[in-house]
Amino acid sequence: MTRWLALIRKEIQASWGPTAVAAALIVALDTWLIARTTAWRIRYPGLSFGLAMVPLAVLMVWTIWAGYLAVRSEWHGRTSMRLMSFPVSGRTVLGSKIVVLMAQFTILAGIAVVGLLLVAAREPGIQFGTVGSMITTAFKPWELAVTVASMTLVLLAGVAYVLSMGIFSFVIGTTVARLSGLIAVVVFGLLGYISNALGPLAMYVFSFIPNPSIIIHSFTFGPGGAEAATYVRHVIPALPFWPLVLGSVILLLIAGRLLETEVDA
Repeated sequence: MTRWLALIRKEIQASWGPTAVAAALIVALDTWLIARTTAWRIRYPGLSFGLAMVPLAVLMVWTIWAGYLAVRSEWHGRTSMRLMSFPVSGRTVLGSKIVVLMAQFTILAGIAVVGLLLVAAREPGIQFGTVGSMITTAFKPWELAVTVASMTLVLLAGVAYVLSMGIFSFVIGTTVARLSGLIAVVVFGLLGYISNALGPLAMYVFSFIPNPSIIIHSFTFGPGGAEAATYVRHVIPALPFWPLVLGSVILLLIAGRLLETEVDA
């Protein structure tokens, strides 16, 4: 545990600078959009809100490459080989990386979501107050808390799985020196295909154990409009959660073992 925490500190020291710069760029963009929303509300309605979603889209793309690039920099700098010369397992090295990468994603996504909500609150085309009123009317506080927590867990599990795919793909690619990049891309694509093909089966298997729950409400407007709406609660299990978690663990364990084998060779 002590060595793992030391590796996490090393990763944080290496990543806090880029994370701070990315956070500052998101804040600057959202601040500018908030200032421009009033001027754009007539001529370009909805433009500010659309642009405020760009950081989230960039973060989604970032997750595809982040795992690959994180291990690639270690491998090319021979850092991983120096680390593995100490009593540190491959899964410990990779586990520290994915924890810090997920922390980066969480921080930046949180800032981007807050900025998106602030921009949305100033958009005239988005009835923010009406939507908020409907949510508070339909959801009890504990229902809203459970839903937000479950959706966050599933999102983070998905991010962890994509990062693990990138790490696994790079480690597989190192087995062929001259074609490592191409092999990594092919492996990543195959993992995506297999995940899509086996996803329904995995979700069915894990449907028999407790899963995080997402609560939604269907509604029917009454004669008085939204204020007289009738709400019906539905509880939906977040079935992708456990397959994503298990898939991440399996990929990291295999990649860690292969990394140890490569270093020993």
